[in-house]
Amino acid sequence: VACWISGPAGSGKSTLAASYVDARDYQSAWYQVDADAADIATFFHYLGRAARRIAGTPLPAFDARYTGNVAGFSRHYFGQLFSRLTAPTALVLDGLPALPADSPLRIVLEAGLAQVPRHCCMLVTSRLEAPASLARMRASGELVCLGADELRLLPEELMAIASLRGKPLGSETALRIQQRTQGWAAGVVLMLEHAKIAGHLAELPDEAAPQAVFDYLAGEIFERFPAHLPRLVTK
Repeated sequence: VACWISGPAGSGKSTLAASYVDARDYQSAWYQVDADAADIATFFHYLGRAARRIAGTPLPAFDARYTGNVAGFSRHYFGQLFSRLTAPTALVLDGLPALPADSPLRIVLEAGLAQVPRHCCMLVTSRLEAPASLARMRASGELVCLGADELRLLPEELMAIASLRGKPLGSETALRIQQRTQGWAAGVVLMLEHAKIAGHLAELPDEAAPQAVFDYLAGEIFERFPAHLPRLVTK
């Protein structure tokens, strides 16, 4: 199984990936991707370090010999990795940055996603949707894509989160929070925290953008902290 999870910051992409892995009791390798991953040698170096615990012996190293055949090396690399896994395993590439159209990392992903065996899964989280080059995999069902709409919390899910945080909510209140935050996970958490501190729900403008919701709620929460706390945090 291969899955691409996309959505804005704070929408719960990493949490969903972690919950999926935990619910299925997979062993896992988790690679927090950053901008340096645009360099293929760096990408494979840190992916190898992340996968060392599940792969056992070291995986192949990318060097100048493979510059002209990134696809071939990638198929060999991921083939080696997955061939060593007998137990159900998840490989998570978390926070994949924006990739230029000519980025060789796109070739790496296409090759890697195609190598995932049935007893394993590969999860990619990114703020961007899966590139068009993966359309064939999507059409064939080899790649499942979840976007911002699927990540939005429903009122009943919001009620479950509130209960876990020790602040049970009625269905009407949960619906109001869901509507005001548009189901955005980070906004929901901040809304619940604000209600816990202030004793009432924050009044948000209709159709507020996620960043505006975050800025407003975070400001409201921090302003209620004792004056000395911000200074301690910034030290």
